[in-house]
Amino acid sequence: VAAIPTGRFSTTQLASTMQHLLEGIPSFLAAEHVMLLSLSILYVLRRKHTSHRANAKLAPYGPDVILPPHVTSYIPYLGSALEMSRRGIRHFIAKYTDKFRHAHPVFTATIAGDHCLFIGDPDHVTMVYRYSLHLDDYALQKQFTRNVLGITDAVDEGVIFGDVAKEAHRQYHHYLFSDGELNKTVREAQVIFREILPQMIGGGGTGGSSGRGSSGRDSWHRQDLYRFVRDCVFKASVAPLISRHLATDEASKLYEVFDKGVPLMFGEAPSFLVAKAADARTSLIDIISDDRFVGEGSDLMKARTGLDFSSNSFVRSALGLLFASVGNSIPAVFWCLYHILADPVAYEAVRTEVEGVINSRKRNSGNDDPGPSSFSLEELDHMVLVKSCFQEALRLYHGAFTTREAREDFVVVRFFH
Repeated sequence: VAAIPTGRFSTTQLASTMQHLLEGIPSFLAAEHVMLLSLSILYVLRRKHTSHRANAKLAPYGPDVILPPHVTSYIPYLGSALEMSRRGIRHFIAKYTDKFRHAHPVFTATIAGDHCLFIGDPDHVTMVYRYSLHLDDYALQKQFTRNVLGITDAVDEGVIFGDVAKEAHRQYHHYLFSDGELNKTVREAQVIFREILPQMIGGGGTGGSSGRGSSGRDSWHRQDLYRFVRDCVFKASVAPLISRHLATDEASKLYEVFDKGVPLMFGEAPSFLVAKAADARTSLIDIISDDRFVGEGSDLMKARTGLDFSSNSFVRSALGLLFASVGNSIPAVFWCLYHILADPVAYEAVRTEVEGVINSRKRNSGNDDPGPSSFSLEELDHMVLVKSCFQEALRLYHGAFTTREAREDFVVVRFFH
């Protein structure tokens, strides 16, 4: 905590100054003008106080140390939060990185009461690891588990971030990324796609409507693309990775409501703003608490029952696993599919590539039977255009960012010059 210079305004001085200024205001000025003038004076005095405080904080470090440029905002507490949410975190960072580029690749802004420092140049994100001694890796993760997952018990929180967490992460990486488990998961996901796609294309999914009014095979149906992707990806991800008991239309709809409320819950928004999300969370937890959740669960979930979780921490950490599994994949698949369908050239190129893989399978088998309906990992690796479309969708729309909480003030060396 920096010492406050003795030259700052005291409360008595501030009141005296305000009274002196207000005495000189003509009587015909409306009350709102007086209020605006008062606020302006308070703002100027606040800036003066902030400047004194900043100088006091920098004094021990010498003349070569400066504060990063700060995004100006006149909204108390919220700061730049509204501007950042209006067009997204990526646009916000890009805008002010460009504005302050002449000075530094870092800048600060007030976001919902927090003084945040942004690293605008991706080449310098590694400074987060360089100064790890001054940063808390778990502060925001703990905030997520408390506010979003509802793990408020200190013992449960200790388990989540203790030795059990290391084993849980090891299990997650084994069942998600090891060759044998990954092949199994990919096959199961494709089986589920084949189960649900005919129902949805046939009008059985949410948000669908018949286009010709015919019940024959040649009838067509109109679907809301995002809901179509949400339901498909949700079920095809949740069933093989978590539990078939959770891979339902009901759970998919509940997850959508919960997902919309996650940012507000994380930021400790008033209860009336997160009521629907909290209710959806409760309903999802009820589904996960059912014995059938583990009974129809994946190998990963059954392995997690052997860890030292309480019943509450097991259920709520499973909700966190659900969020991690589909929180990014649903919008990523949606944008990829949207742009492929919107571009006839891209659509034909991707379709030709996929058909080429199928035809290669036919040639290798020596007959017209294309073999198993599921694509192997090797075949998927040959779909270069599909992979490129997906990566381009991530480049355009992916807005994830790494966050840390500073434990203390520290000086960032200007190694980027």
